[in-house]
Amino acid sequence: MPLWLPVALLASALAQDPSTASSAQPLTAERLQDMRAYRTEHLRVSSYSELVGGGSNMSPTLGVGLMQVGTDPIRTVRSWAIYQGPAQMPVPAFYRAVGDVQTAELLEGRIQSHRIASNLLYGVGLASGLATAFSVYAMSHETSADQLITWQRVATTGLVGMVVGLSAGGLPASRAERLVRDPSVTLTPGEAQRMADGYNEALRVRLGMNPEDAARVELSEGGN
Repeated sequence: MPLWLPVALLASALAQDPSTASSAQPLTAERLQDMRAYRTEHLRVSSYSELVGGGSNMSPTLGVGLMQVGTDPIRTVRSWAIYQGPAQMPVPAFYRAVGDVQTAELLEGRIQSHRIASNLLYGVGLASGLATAFSVYAMSHETSADQLITWQRVATTGLVGMVVGLSAGGLPASRAERLVRDPSVTLTPGEAQRMADGYNEALRVRLGMNPEDAARVELSEGGN
């Protein structure tokens, strides 16, 4: 649904609702523009549910060459996020928006550190994979028994390094992504709501909106 449609419906309701006639301003183009701006820029703390699990896994069973296939149960996980208008907001951006630049910079530093660690581990895995490939190529052209054993050791070491590097690189990468997307790492929903309320009030004052218009925009989205 286009973003302008709910705002237009709100404006129509304001114009027709007699209970707001005494306190509301006349419905003008400027007032509609302020409502649209508030809808796009205001902050909202909202909960959501998602389904996780359902993947399959294989494990060895008694008997040679036999594998057991299992399925992870599907479960519902409830979480929450911060939105600016219709879009989910990165956590560091939220801290900057509410004026806590110091916390935003500390969080961005942690995210950068995790990403550097991830890139280094992925680099180790990639280099080890190249070493393994070169060792296999060298073994196919080697005639000396001693050199063949040496290349086999290099290939084995490279294979282990590749598996470890590529597997371990995902851990700091996932930590960095969680710091970006998941506000529960550093905030409670109540803390985030109080900070969002302060930001929204300052936004309302800056736009020159009356409280009724701001409240109607927020309530039309199921909360602040």
